[in-house]
Amino acid sequence: MTIEIPCFIKKAMNILEINGHEGYLVGGCVRDALMGKKPFDYDMTTDAAPDEIKKCFEGFRIIETGIKHGTVTVFIEGKKIEITTFRIDGKYDDNRHPSRVFFTGT
Repeated sequence: MTIEIPCFIKKAMNILEINGHEGYLVGGCVRDALMGKKPFDYDMTTDAAPDEIKKCFEGFRIIETGIKHGTVTVFIEGKKIEITTFRIDGKYDDNRHPSRVFFTGT
């Protein structure tokens, strides 16, 4: 099965790569594509720390969506991409959000 990656996602991946980082699609967009549905929401993960993500995408609209959990929303070509740093989650006190996260390079 081939997943068609939109141009704005390829651009985000290229920007990360040019800056020495990795970027991967994750979450619902991968699930939808595997189920034969057209994804409408794109999430990525990267080895770049939140501050590095912001630096990579200077000049683009950026929202610190969940900066404490490593998530930065970047808008490319009017489309939003949530980019989250590779992490290890701590305990889930509320069964939804980790009380602490540990950023990792892998």
